[in-house]
Parts: sequence; C-alpha cells; structure tokens
Amino acid sequence: MEDEVKKLMSSRAKGEAWVEKALPVVVGIARTIKELEGKKAEDSIFPKSLLKEVSDTYDPSIKAMKEVDSKVRARIIEEHGDNSPVAMMGVGELVFPMLWGFEVTDINKVDRKYLVIDSAAVREDIKKGVRNIKGITIKQNKTLQVRPHTEKASE
Repeated sequence: MEDEVKKLMSSRAKGEAWVEKALPVVVGIARTIKELEGKKAEDSIFPKSLLKEVSDTYDPSIKAMKEVDSKVRARIIEEHGDNSPVAMMGVGELVFPMLWGFEVTDINKVDRKYLVIDSAAVREDIKKGVRNIKGITIKQNKTLQVRPHTEKASE
C-alpha cells in the first residue's frame, strides 16, 4: 500500500485523471482502516487489563493509515474539478458533499453568545440555517466520503 501511495502522490497526472488513479487507493485505505478498527474492537472484548496491549498493537497502524488517508483525500479534493461523484465499478465511489464550516475573522465583532468561541453553538446555528454571524465567515468546504463497493456473494 505504501508504494501505491508514493507512486500516486508523485504522479504527474492532474485533475480528474489523478482522481481516477486515487479512487482505488483511497478505497483500499478506507477498507484497511475499517478492517483494523474491526479487529481492534474484536480484540478489545478481552478484560480491560489487555486493552492497552490491544491498543498498542493496532493504534500505530491505524494512525499511520489515517495520516496517509488524510493526505490522499486532501489531494483528491484539490484535483477534483467539481462536486460530481466519481465511481469505479467494483471498486467504490467518491462523493463530495459540501459542509458548512466557519472561520473567525474579527473576534471584536463576534456576538457575546459565541465568545470563547463555542464551536458547538456556532455549528448548531449553522445547521439551523444561520449564515450571518458578525466577525465569523461562514462558508462551505468541500469534503470527501469514500464508499467502497461491496463484493456480491457468489450464488
């Protein structure tokens, strides 16, 4: 997997060509993370005294995979030209939902209700449709969801 990621990240391809090369890689990463987290959960059923040992076994691999996943996802978002899904039969699909976020631009203008910037309160109001908060820029950020296709069971 590491060699695939290195090859992908150094590819000279741009735009949709790069995204298509990245799709199987990011789906593979997502599957590996899910598999490792599943194994970790299974192994965590043992007594609490073994929990640290189980965490020490899986957490470094999960952390490394998540770091690689983050880099590949950021590049996909950068390279993908629009918000249309990208799918590859038998591999998976990438969808690009737009999520609302915010950035404080002038703390002096922010309403007291949000001070010690209460991200939860800001996000709650954004979910309710608020789009104008003094001192805060509310914007949509392109995100990425990976949806691996499931293999059909043989009949």
